[in-house]
Amino acid sequence: MSFLRRNYYSIEGIKMVLGVLSLQGDYELHVGQLKSLNVDTIKVKTSNDLINIDGLIIPGGESTTISLLIDKLNLRKALEEYCSKKCVFGTCAGLIMISNIKDKIVKPLNLISFDLERNAYGRQIDSFTKYIDLEFDRTSKFVANFIRAPKIKSLNDDDTEVLAYDGNTPILVKRGNLLGSSFHPEIGNDNRIHKYFLKMINNEKV
Repeated sequence: MSFLRRNYYSIEGIKMVLGVLSLQGDYELHVGQLKSLNVDTIKVKTSNDLINIDGLIIPGGESTTISLLIDKLNLRKALEEYCSKKCVFGTCAGLIMISNIKDKIVKPLNLISFDLERNAYGRQIDSFTKYIDLEFDRTSKFVANFIRAPKIKSLNDDDTEVLAYDGNTPILVKRGNLLGSSFHPEIGNDNRIHKYFLKMINNEKV
């Protein structure tokens, strides 16, 4: 009998399996980043997929579509329960989904409180890249890709830590078990932000 050999990212001997919400958007790029770190991944499409994962990434895409599919597939309750206990990383549309934005179309998960504006950086044709500093790693600039990105206009919680700025605007934030970015860190070959997320999970598991 043959067995599937899984690859695990391990910090100090602690093994992890990560989930990537795979309903719509660029989830494959996140899977690729995790594979570059030898992380075993599960593409999350049902509530059962949440059972055996140590952390969850909610990718960029269309926040309206992701929100609708979460409800259509009866995932909302399971996601809310999971996200209240485990580490979650929301990027671009995923940042919108973990926020408490008041919107007529998008129904967020209400996990983190800040004033957020959807598509604040412009339309698809207004996409751009920018070299930014990461507060947790100053060895080199990180190339941040902004594609129809949401903008954090103000933080409503003193416990929210800003890990990167665009000028004076927070674009990468952390609060407890939650990590969120306005940009797309999965684009390119720099996996430092994904590695930081894995370290967040590691601290939770210790």
